Amino acid sequence: MGTSTIESNGLITLTTDSNGYIIANYNGLELPIHLKDTRTGGTGQSQYLTSGHGNNDVAYGWTPVAADVLDGVGIYIAINNPITQYYSYSEGFPYKLPAYYVYTFSLESGQITGSYLDTGEFEDINKVLDRVDRAATYDFEYDILYWGAEENIENKLKS
Repeated sequence: MGTSTIESNGLITLTTDSNGYIIANYNGLELPIHLKDTRTGGTGQSQYLTSGHGNNDVAYGWTPVAADVLDGVGIYIAINNPITQYYSYSEGFPYKLPAYYVYTFSLESGQITGSYLDTGEFEDINKVLDRVDRAATYDFEYDILYWGAEENIENKLKS
């Protein structure tokens, strides 16, 4: 099992390994959670999730909160909390902190397969990556990917 336990309340135990990769431990398997661009014409690149990815002067970065199994797939939830004394919401930024993202991943490989949008709808990861590409021009495309403070998802997740 990984070197440091993050969370173990469900069927999946989340840990990190010596590289800082987030590992889903499930049914005796150690699955590094990773994103691979498999779109036609995509880059084919893989990126392993790490705790604190995207940290900066005003936010701690994406930190794992929980993982579990739903309908035969892994569910992974991460939060990006603001560093309160330095954070203020900028009008036009697509979401307010704290913000969450919710990914699905394969229980055989750890590869991310999709995301739950802030509407509650599931979207295949290839469509999500297309959205990210469009967001370089249209910021509003980011908003739907993250459950920002305005959606009050924290209380919904706890219920």
